Amino acid sequence: PTATREGGRKIRLTHPITVLAALVAVNLFLFVSDADAHHKGKHSARFNTVMLLKDGMVKKGHGSAPLASHVFELEAAAWRHGVSPFAIAAISAVESTFGHNGCPGNPRNIWGLGACGSAWNEPYFSTWKQAFNYMAVFLKRTWPNADSVYELYGYCSGCPWWYGKGAWYMGYFWNRGPGLFYGKNR
Repeated sequence: PTATREGGRKIRLTHPITVLAALVAVNLFLFVSDADAHHKGKHSARFNTVMLLKDGMVKKGHGSAPLASHVFELEAAAWRHGVSPFAIAAISAVESTFGHNGCPGNPRNIWGLGACGSAWNEPYFSTWKQAFNYMAVFLKRTWPNADSVYELYGYCSGCPWWYGKGAWYMGYFWNRGPGLFYGKNR
């Protein structure tokens, strides 16, 4: 098929099937792009928290850390008890590099609880779920009036740098403030 422009010049149109295929490809691209953008906003705040925890660790080179494989369980325990999962993760970063250096004999004690058994006998954690729930309850009950990791007085006695380092991890890895309660870290 041909068409005529002003001045009588003929324009050759491509084959109709090629044109149709191009239109379908463009529409499909626009649909997929739009759908992809649309679904990003469909996730719950809790799922987004999990992805933020995981992404922060992966992007900063700790994607292979034991904690990185259990962020869903961490978030669930933190949410259940109203404690910031970012605070729990940051404490593990300070104490064991996100679980790479858990306590000998209790590898899921990634927070150095009881100085790994030399100060007091923390329970043995047989599952990550048990460990995360224990830590969330421990923080909430031991420091009921604390609003931030700076107020966990006595967590690391004789370590004035400890509190600032926990807050630093929360900011560096997840762009969060040092808040101790779930949802109050922005």
